[in-house]
Amino acid sequence: MLIVESPKRHGKSPVITRQRKQLVLNFIHEYRRVNQGVNPTFAEIAKGIGYTETSEGTVHHTLVEPLIEEGWLYRIAPGARMIAPSKLATETYCPITDPDLKAIAKKQRNLRILRRL
Repeated sequence: MLIVESPKRHGKSPVITRQRKQLVLNFIHEYRRVNQGVNPTFAEIAKGIGYTETSEGTVHHTLVEPLIEEGWLYRIAPGARMIAPSKLATETYCPITDPDLKAIAKKQRNLRILRRL
């Protein structure tokens, strides 16, 4: 039997946590506020929470789908801008305590991320 080792990862790999899900919710609410109720695409969400734009599949399957299952988001229609928040922006899913994620959340609040999209 041949066993192949997976390549070693250098640096930090993104960890899927409740805090990252909160970043997604924060971003969606802020994006909708700035863009008069228009929902972001998965690529925009990925970029807005510090992932690359090509990570939209990861964002969809590991962050957005669980939030849909837990009732924080819902599907409004098929297409690129298919999700919307089902709870108010004032409701908190999880407090953000990780320093790296706090920095991203601060950028979201200051709209720096949205200006780059």
